[in-house]
Amino acid sequence: MKRLFSLFAGLALMLNLASVAAAELVVDSEAPSDVENVSAVAGDGLIILAWDVATDDVGVVGYNVYVGIEAVDGEGETYTFDPFDVGDVVSAEISDLENDTTYYFAVTALDSAGNESENFSFEVSATPEAGLGGEEDEIAPTVVEAEAYSMIEVDIEFSEMVELPELNPEQAFSIEAEETLELLEVLDAEVLEDEDAPEGKEGMIVRLTTEEQIKDVNYILTATIDVTDPAGNPIVSGTSDTASFLGSDVAPEAGDEDGPVVESVEFVDYTHLMVNFDEAVVLGLNPAENFEVQKDGSSVLVEVLEVVLGENTKNGFDDASAILTVESLTAGDTYTATVTGISDEDVNMIGDDNSGSVVIPGEGAEGEGEGEGEGEVEGELVDPAQLLASSLKEVVNEGDVWNVLLSWTLPGESISVAQKLYMSVNGANYSDLASLSAADAEYTAEALAAGDYWFKLTQLDAEGNESEGLVASVNITETGPGVAGMILFSLGLGRYLNRRKKQ
Repeated sequence: MKRLFSLFAGLALMLNLASVAAAELVVDSEAPSDVENVSAVAGDGLIILAWDVATDDVGVVGYNVYVGIEAVDGEGETYTFDPFDVGDVVSAEISDLENDTTYYFAVTALDSAGNESENFSFEVSATPEAGLGGEEDEIAPTVVEAEAYSMIEVDIEFSEMVELPELNPEQAFSIEAEETLELLEVLDAEVLEDEDAPEGKEGMIVRLTTEEQIKDVNYILTATIDVTDPAGNPIVSGTSDTASFLGSDVAPEAGDEDGPVVESVEFVDYTHLMVNFDEAVVLGLNPAENFEVQKDGSSVLVEVLEVVLGENTKNGFDDASAILTVESLTAGDTYTATVTGISDEDVNMIGDDNSGSVVIPGEGAEGEGEGEGEGEVEGELVDPAQLLASSLKEVVNEGDVWNVLLSWTLPGESISVAQKLYMSVNGANYSDLASLSAADAEYTAEALAAGDYWFKLTQLDAEGNESEGLVASVNITETGPGVAGMILFSLGLGRYLNRRKKQ
């Protein structure tokens, strides 16, 4: 049988550990509740399992998945394979399975003391089949838990990434006191992304701004069907759209009062500079007017034609770099970029640390110093008709990385003698990836981590002239290239069997 399990645990729960008194050791001997409502959905070479959250007097920290290729009907019988802990999740993808083979599953819950549910869940089964599944995510998001972040903020964790209405997102939620039924007004709602969210929970946490809560009052939160996942599946009304939390009297954190600072200015090419900031920035209505580029020792300004925000590759912050398209820069000269009129996301305006300098490398700008007629294309360079990207998974010891297979159709007539392939992580700043022959029609970019990538393929003639090139992009998520979310499968529901005591 193939390597059995490559898990993508997509719907993580937050640990809720009980505090232990410093002077007293508490022994936890109570097992978590049995796991209920396990389901199995079959795909091509895989099965998706999902279940309800189990409970425990201290807190559930993981779930054991038991797997076999035969049903386990009697007391004391065991499954074909050893159980494995998928972590504090309510869904798991079991992949690398043999098609046309029926697999049987049962799930138990674990707490931090190592106690396990007394009984197996009801057994479910499913049979992977070639071609089974589709491109539609049919799994609705659920509310995992809610917790007061401060006296005016509440964090809601969902089972997967969610999206809120663009207009009046706060109306997608209601909060009322459990005893008095008095409403707690929701003033604002936003999905936490990137560095604002806990690691691995990007897009899965919604922070509500509320009117001031009453300490220790038990509130019931309800999400409406206006909350959806990226595939458009709305939350289902019932038990999966509610959670309770205790009101807090903790004061909210003081907001950021410092404006962005220019960390560095980098040379990209002779018509592009990158200005890096220490945090994400917000541009003005006319971004080109926020940047001034001047050659040192000269009063002449270099015109800024366009500004595009991207990731600061040094600190990893999105929208923390600005790629400037400028008039031609001269090699060997030093340029200073000065920034005004921009702010951070908390509307703190940039201060005095608003400039940086860069030395342009090389002996001359592109095209400078060439004799008349040199560098001109004789004939026509024709780019390929298409540039396609498909993705293949490769697992290495350091974690999950991905290979991206690029392929293209060569032009019928071209004076190309070679090809060059470039790669970018922001769509603007490209670096050399490979030099190819004029006959090459595919290339595999290896060992790429999750993220966005742009690939540009150009043609070169005998004099070294280079075509404009074609661009293809691919998004690699934690679950694989081009996949938005965890579940891309449709029919193939598993059948329910029996519940048994563990050995």
